[in-house]
Amino acid sequence: MVEELGAAAYLALVRYILEVTEHDELEVLEFSRALGPVAEQVVMTGAEKLIEKGRAKGLEQGLEQGRATGQAEAVVTLLEKRFGGLSERQRVVIHGASLEQLGGWLERVLEVGSVEELIGG
Repeated sequence: MVEELGAAAYLALVRYILEVTEHDELEVLEFSRALGPVAEQVVMTGAEKLIEKGRAKGLEQGLEQGRATGQAEAVVTLLEKRFGGLSERQRVVIHGASLEQLGGWLERVLEVGSVEELIGG
């Protein structure tokens, strides 16, 4: 228990050092190695957790961006089938819309009388 608390405290200290000083990760790792294998392991484990958290966040952002791109393409396809070609401005508006906005447009695309009615001006 004491060893776990010490490891957690050391990891908190390392995070603090990296956030508020000019020291980089390599310097902190070298310092931790000099302190011994337990300190080095704490830093490596903490780094692995941060890397994994970053990967998960990046994956989620990528999936969301992919969903938005897919929905934007669906809106474009349906509008082109229904009303003909779209202007570049209309394409930009559609591809710049939020996932929520795109979902709403997909629900209404067959009910509107024009592209402008769906996406605005």
